[in-house]
Amino acid sequence: MVFTPSKEQEPAINDRQKDILVSASAGSGKTAVLVERVIQLMETGLSKDAKPSERPNIDDILMVTFTTDAAKNMRDRIRRRLVGATDEHMKAQVARLALANISTIHSFCEQLIKRYYYVIDLDPQFRLIDDAEQQLLKEQAWQATLDDWVANPDQVGALHQLIDNFGAGNLESVVQALDTEADAQPHPSDWLAGLSGLYQFEEGADPRQSAFFKRLLEPLVGPQLKELRDQWAALGEVGPARFAEQVEEDLAKLATTVDDQGHLLGSWDSLAQTLNKKNFAPKLRKRKDDDDPELLDELGVQRGGLRDQLGDLHDTYFFQSAADLVKYGQKAGALIEILTRVATDFRCHYQIIKQDRRLLDFSDLEHYAYAILTGENINPKVTWSDEEARAKRQAAAQVQAELQRHYKEIMIDEYQDTNRLQDDLLRLLHKSGQNHRFMVGDMKQSIYRFRQADPTLFKDYYDQFSADGQSSEALDLSDNYRSRHEVTDLVNLIFEQLMDQQLGEMVYDDKASLKPKADWGADRDQASPATPELLLFDGGVKKTTANPTGEDAIVVRQPEDKVASEVWLIGQRIRELLAKETILDPETKRVRPITPGDIAILSRAKRIHSVIAEQFAKLNLPVMVHGVENYFKATEIRVVMSLLKVIDNPYQDVPLAAVLRSPLIQVAPEVAAKFGLSQGENRIGFTEPELAYLKVNSTSKDFFGVVQQNYYAWRDQEVEAVENHDALTEEELAERVAGDPAGLATKEELGVNCGLIYLKLARFFELRDHLRRVAQRRPLVDLIWTIYQATGYLDYVGGMSGGPQRQANLHALYERASGYEESGFKGLYQFIHFIEQMQKKNDDLGEATTALAGDAINVMTIHKSKGLQFPIVFLVETTHQFQADRDPVTIEPQAGLGFTYVDSTANETMRVKHPLVQQAALKEKKKRQDRAEEMRLLYVALTRAEQRLFITGYVKDADLTKKMDKWNRAFDSASPLLTTTTRLKGQSMLDWIMMTLVRTANFPTLREGVEAAATPLRGLTKAAYQIKLQNADQVQAALNTPLDLHPNATAEQATPAAATSRQFKADLERVLNFTYPDQVATQTTAFQAVSTVREAFARQDPTNLEMGRLEIDRDQIKEAGAYLAPEERAFENPAFITGASDQEPTGTAIGTATHLVFQKLPLTEPLDEGAVRALIKSLTESGLIDNPQVAAGIDVAGVVSFYQTGLGQVITAHPEQVHREVPFSMLLSAHDLFSGIGATDDSEVLIHGIIDGYVQHDDQIDLFDYKTDRISQAHPEEDLQELADKYSGQLVLYADALTKMTGVPLEKIHRHLYFTRAKRVVTLSAPPSSHEPKEEA
Repeated sequence: MVFTPSKEQEPAINDRQKDILVSASAGSGKTAVLVERVIQLMETGLSKDAKPSERPNIDDILMVTFTTDAAKNMRDRIRRRLVGATDEHMKAQVARLALANISTIHSFCEQLIKRYYYVIDLDPQFRLIDDAEQQLLKEQAWQATLDDWVANPDQVGALHQLIDNFGAGNLESVVQALDTEADAQPHPSDWLAGLSGLYQFEEGADPRQSAFFKRLLEPLVGPQLKELRDQWAALGEVGPARFAEQVEEDLAKLATTVDDQGHLLGSWDSLAQTLNKKNFAPKLRKRKDDDDPELLDELGVQRGGLRDQLGDLHDTYFFQSAADLVKYGQKAGALIEILTRVATDFRCHYQIIKQDRRLLDFSDLEHYAYAILTGENINPKVTWSDEEARAKRQAAAQVQAELQRHYKEIMIDEYQDTNRLQDDLLRLLHKSGQNHRFMVGDMKQSIYRFRQADPTLFKDYYDQFSADGQSSEALDLSDNYRSRHEVTDLVNLIFEQLMDQQLGEMVYDDKASLKPKADWGADRDQASPATPELLLFDGGVKKTTANPTGEDAIVVRQPEDKVASEVWLIGQRIRELLAKETILDPETKRVRPITPGDIAILSRAKRIHSVIAEQFAKLNLPVMVHGVENYFKATEIRVVMSLLKVIDNPYQDVPLAAVLRSPLIQVAPEVAAKFGLSQGENRIGFTEPELAYLKVNSTSKDFFGVVQQNYYAWRDQEVEAVENHDALTEEELAERVAGDPAGLATKEELGVNCGLIYLKLARFFELRDHLRRVAQRRPLVDLIWTIYQATGYLDYVGGMSGGPQRQANLHALYERASGYEESGFKGLYQFIHFIEQMQKKNDDLGEATTALAGDAINVMTIHKSKGLQFPIVFLVETTHQFQADRDPVTIEPQAGLGFTYVDSTANETMRVKHPLVQQAALKEKKKRQDRAEEMRLLYVALTRAEQRLFITGYVKDADLTKKMDKWNRAFDSASPLLTTTTRLKGQSMLDWIMMTLVRTANFPTLREGVEAAATPLRGLTKAAYQIKLQNADQVQAALNTPLDLHPNATAEQATPAAATSRQFKADLERVLNFTYPDQVATQTTAFQAVSTVREAFARQDPTNLEMGRLEIDRDQIKEAGAYLAPEERAFENPAFITGASDQEPTGTAIGTATHLVFQKLPLTEPLDEGAVRALIKSLTESGLIDNPQVAAGIDVAGVVSFYQTGLGQVITAHPEQVHREVPFSMLLSAHDLFSGIGATDDSEVLIHGIIDGYVQHDDQIDLFDYKTDRISQAHPEEDLQELADKYSGQLVLYADALTKMTGVPLEKIHRHLYFTRAKRVVTLSAPPSSHEPKEEA
């Protein structure tokens, strides 16, 4: 589909010669704009008056994306636009696209390091480490840091101060948190050194003059105090006279604390005194002469609330005198200086460990790239002299200037998610007047602050560029081409009330609001209504109906569970959607039934995902879960980890019980049948009665002893009772022990089969013994793979709900174990210990990723949904409360470090905790930042929906009444924007949503007495929505009721029972009878050398695609298995065994050396035999030619003769236009190459090769290839003709590649073969089908 820019998008595509920041709201088509701008830059140039010759190439533009997938998507879109181009310049960009810098910031930095490593003396042979290996190395660095400080008498006392204050257990996490934040700064050491700045006060000066007050406290408290004062003033305007007098007195006091701009007034101590709520009179008492005592009482309650808020401000920030603030601030500052020294030492140790092992982590990529551009020394093992440092800065300046000249435009996507180091790095590539930046993002979608992203950078650029308008400009894209107006209306309604600078870090104004522009076609009103729905599960209503029984009982009530209850509600609504409702197809815009793949369920956290998978399986709703609560909490991972623990040490009761209860222990179906059991009955894993039976029939205290005692008692007893006991199989033994042996409990009491128990025990011990042998002799990865193979567990989980994700998780465990051992760490015990440490720190190795499912409901976190869109979106678990900051320290990168100071100097037996104002201020700042992030998460979630939006939550009756009181606080504000205090009281996304809906005209009465407290507010965006409150009885009844189907629905959508046997049988037959359609393609490779396929092009004209075809036959295609060695060809023995180094050199070796001589000969100097022999000697001495016999075999006269031919004279006449040893690759249709591949198959084969040389002159190209084949003396002409035919196809491919690389038409590319032994040039004219080869002496 052709992209036609809107008027809003045109400036972002066409504006030139200035830096541009584009604020692109959700669904505004920013990716299409980016691609179109790239195309237009190449088509029209970097300026409006650019000449055609000045147009940039694709590799002159740097494009930085946030993810690898986004980079791939960008490259693919550009390729599709270029493929159909007719302009020669644009056609040439197809070949150059492979050279284009379209990548993530980390990939770009890695390229930079590999190219310019020498600037900072970095070893270029490095390896990137993952998070798991990084954590292991950091543990080593921390231990080394502690050892150094403990061993140093001058430092050990300071270390004890830190431990006294933070605790031994917390100190490491504090240091690592500082390290993480420092990594995101351009100058980590300077950032660490500046953390004590919040605690520095000038001697004798009021704290109001400090940086802490001006930069942190006043911007935080001032606006809040002004808002409080304004609310106070509003109360006085509606109250009776004596209440107004009281308010007037209050306002007079408040006037001494804050002005109209939100600046605090007075000294620190005067503020502390005035803001004490005791300074404000209590509530007025009622009098008989009051005209309206109820109004007075209500106003008094409201004033009391404001008075309490004032008291909170005082108790949070102004609880100390100025003297105490300075006193404890100085003590805390001294402690921070010690802490930052420890953190600096830790970073140094960590860096040295990585350098010694030639390892880099992802933050290193950015820091090393930054150092390359600045010349800074970041190697703790090296100290530069002044002269060396100056030379490094000069080298860095040269690199920087080179890159600034090369990149004509720097384009950055998702700029709102960059950090300060990345911003500084990209700014170093920019030079005003030489190149320009084009930055795209949306601050409303910045949701990666936990990864050190700094969204305020985007806001600062937006303000700066908006104010400039000359050398830079800020543009807004707010037209939404994704969602129906019902969705965008609700989003606008919510965020115009929630988001502002104080709590949201930006204003949601008209520029930010979404304008629906999506074209849904003529059928847009024919689909089911798209009104957003808010679905609340009412957990306060007790069960009033009995559980249904019989075949009609689809869902039976489970025990009280908030998460499961909400999932019931979600499943019930999805079931209705699939059975009864329709949407517009996103592609055709025609009405069609809803399918599972249309639906996405988005959550704030992963904890609900496993419940969804479990419950939806019961409802027969197909689901693909992208991520569980924690990778190591996934059931399949916990089972395998339990087995690893048992292999290492079986005397661990919980892991042992987990293994015995798991599917790892199975009895074959045919064996189970002999004991009268069905195939599925009790044969997989031990049942609880079976484990109980083992326990009561054993005297052992530990569980492994119980298992051992039962197994060997049975085995020994039965083996001894049989003469030929060696011939007994485990099955026969099981039959003999089926009779219950004497014990404390009988099989009848517990309902168990002793023979089956014995078989399971035998299977367990067989498996354990085998795996222990593997663990002792083989690497960890072999052990894990043996577990998968011996138990079939990998296949087993594939058949479970969410099977592909579970299999991906198991594969990831194998890969991570491999990475663990590759890092130099060995042993099963150490691996288990490492995993346990990760879990203790609530850390994770990250889940295995899987692709989106097109035929199932996709379940994922909001973070994972970023950049995606779905026809139907469920935002779930909105009542989940926002996380509170419970860390021992509070780190705000731009403000500083806060903590509670512990004073143990006055009394060694007593530790006195002193709360610090700095800590309180930083906590509040962080809280607001976190709330802003939650707002942006809510925005991202809501804007993923194209047509239908559902929001779900769980409430209880008693909680609902309390929540309604909180939601009604929205009426405290007479303007659309809610007060900061009201928004801060919101503890969940549902709180915010309901606060924004309660003031609308269509807000319903949720229950008697649970309703809006006042009349609707005018001026809000009009948005339709529905709120539905359903209890367990209603949901259960709906789930157990068959649905009326829409005409195209299936019976399975109406009733969540298992699929019909007919459908199952059809699916099974389809799988079992499947024939792979591309069998022929498996017999060759998709990566071919030119020499492999040259016969297909011999004497053919590539311009009309009349290519020859090759049968896929090993006898005919010599190199079909070039990269998969033919079965009949064994590996050759090395030269030191065969003595080949002493034998005569092969023709191939001499040919390779001859090509090297042709490549290295200087074309600007006389080319005679002396020059050639001197070059051969030099190449031999340098080792490039490693065999003197090979050197002696080079035909020196043949080399010299080439440059005496007409072609050779052209080459020496244009030395600067000569290109030698040019590698290339190209894609060709597999159908055109192989006759067995059908014409409808779009598979391609990658052809690669190296062109010996070509010279470009006078608008044409002479392509030449050297050949050292033997020419017979008896029939030289016949041999030359035969060789020309043999190699003609190879040169056809070379010519075709050159056409794509240079844009020179094929008819202007002349192809030549030079035969060194014959000293002859054979010219193959173009096109090859029109002329015979010409020979030149």
